Amino acid sequence: MTPQAHRPPAVRLSLLLIVSGVVWLTGCLIIPVDYHAAGSRQNINPGTSRSMLPGTTTKDEVFLSLGEPDFVSDDGQRLGYAWTKVKALWLVIGGSSSASGELERSYVLELSFAGDDRLAQVRLLNEWGPSVTPSRERKR
Repeated sequence: MTPQAHRPPAVRLSLLLIVSGVVWLTGCLIIPVDYHAAGSRQNINPGTSRSMLPGTTTKDEVFLSLGEPDFVSDDGQRLGYAWTKVKALWLVIGGSSSASGELERSYVLELSFAGDDRLAQVRLLNEWGPSVTPSRERKR
């Protein structure tokens, strides 16, 4: 017989609790959340793009609905509205030290206009991290 087989149940339970406690204390905790990051635009979300109708929505209507854009192309025909959402909080504990932070998802609603200032194209760009720029092309 192995030495462990001769231990009373109370000792085995105590060892299990100690080992579980050590594993728990030196672990990683991830808490899913969904809120706007500090300083982020809050009047827009991924569903906003559905209310923007190509060929119908004008640039003035966009300004009235969303306000001043965060990005404007040199020719003024492409606008970008950016916001960041915190999607998870993380915490790592190990011995006498710990670390924590936020996992962020950044978005840009990019609106392109035709010469008559009517909406031509709507793109929603998003990436993990603190920022995404509207000028890059999406890889598919």
